[in-house]
Parts: sequence; structure tokens; C-alpha cells
Amino acid sequence: MPELRRDPVAGRWVIIASERAKRPDDFSAEAPPATRNLPCAFCAGNESMTPQEIMAVRSGSSWKSRVVANKFPALMVEGDLAKRGDGMYDLMNGVGAHEVIIESPRHEVSITKLGDDEVRDVLWLYKQRLLDLRNDYRLVYGLVFKNVRDKAGASMEHTHSQLIATPIVPLQVEQEIRRCAEYYDYRGRCLLCDMVMQEINALGDTLQRQRTEAVEFNFELTHPSGAIHFAKQPPLGGVGGNPLIYVRFESGAEHSDEIYLGRCVQLSK
Repeated sequence: MPELRRDPVAGRWVIIASERAKRPDDFSAEAPPATRNLPCAFCAGNESMTPQEIMAVRSGSSWKSRVVANKFPALMVEGDLAKRGDGMYDLMNGVGAHEVIIESPRHEVSITKLGDDEVRDVLWLYKQRLLDLRNDYRLVYGLVFKNVRDKAGASMEHTHSQLIATPIVPLQVEQEIRRCAEYYDYRGRCLLCDMVMQEINALGDTLQRQRTEAVEFNFELTHPSGAIHFAKQPPLGGVGGNPLIYVRFESGAEHSDEIYLGRCVQLSK
């Protein structure tokens, strides 16, 4: 069973999961992916190589994208938290969810190679799994993340995402929520909305104020991506954030919100 331990100095919770060391490695220096002929567990026809399927998007008898439990989980869904102390240290069992979203039955190595409908299906799976895990009283925070290639922490080259749900809220997230609340208490406005509007005003005529826009902030961040994407301010204003991200494309064609969001995900890779 993995374990959560709280760093008493920084206040952060750390996951200790020794089983993660047993993960496969498609990016081994001794066997580059291009030269390997081993079967891929994420490709169609190799479903028996993955843990039991949790959910899938299907077309007839074939799947288009699927969710499985992580074979080498950082957290385990079974068991009780069993919060306890060991002297001055706080501990609890590593209870949570750790799932893999396999984004295509084909052996694609990038989500940018998928079509609009395929990415929409992946986003739908994200939503459905988060909604389902929200019903677990033990879990208070959910995150979907994507590692691409070995330098980012990926062990499989087949395009996939991961979802993790935890019994604690990460310290950085708590701080961001607190800052948004403090900003609203002081100014009576949404911090994220103000950031978006300031960027739009700074860009001036170079940014057409249309429904299908995204605003990107590039500045020094602790996260290596170095960029944050927000939707623009809602037409009627609002407080508390914008649920969707939009982007404008040269074709000018109208698409569903899911398609726009999917393309934003692809552009960020």
C-alpha cells in the first residue's frame, strides 16, 4: 500500500509508492522505440495486457478511447485512510485513484495526430471519470495530466493521459485558491478574469475579441511548462472563473465547445 507523508517544514504531502519503480520503459536508452518490435499494451488487440477496463468510448464492437486502472499506481482505491501520527509526523494510507486514459487504439505517439472527434472523446472521458470519483467521500482533489516522452516522465510512447484523485488538496492549489479569494475580498472582482482582460487590453487590435479566443500568459512559473491558458472574460462578466477555453482558427468555422477545447489541448503539446 502506498503511503502519504506530510513534510512538517514545507507543509506538503508526499506520496511514497515503491511499486512505481517497476513500470515498463519504452524510452530505454538500450532499446529506442523505433527499433523495438515488442507489442504495445495500449494498442487495439492487446487489451489483455492492461488492467481491467473502467470506461470506454466505443464504435460498434471496437473502442475509440478507453480508461484502465494504472498497473503501477501511485495511490490505491481500496482501503481506509487510517490517518495517524508517528511522533511529529502525519501519515495516512495512500488511498486514491490512479487511472490511465488511452487516447487511441492506433499506435500514435502524440495527441496532435488525433482528429477533432477523437480528442473530444478523450475530453469526455476526463469529465466522466472526474464526476464519478467526486462521489467518493475519501477524495477531495482530482487532476488530469499528460507526460510526453521520457524527459517528462512518460514510460509508454503510445499517446495517453493519466488521472489521479487524492484525499488531500496540494499545497500549491490551496495557495492559488486562497489568493483568488483574497483578491475578490479586496477588489470585488475575479482575479483570473482581470488577468485575461489586462492581456486583451495590452494586445489591442492584434487580438480580435471574438467568442473563439484563448489568452496565453507566458511568465516565470514554478511549473516547467511556463504558460497558463484561460478563457476570455464572459460577455456578461462574472466571478469565479471561466469553464471553457476557446481558440480562433483561420478557417473561421464554428465548432462545438468540446472541439475548441480539444484543439487547445493539441496546440499546447
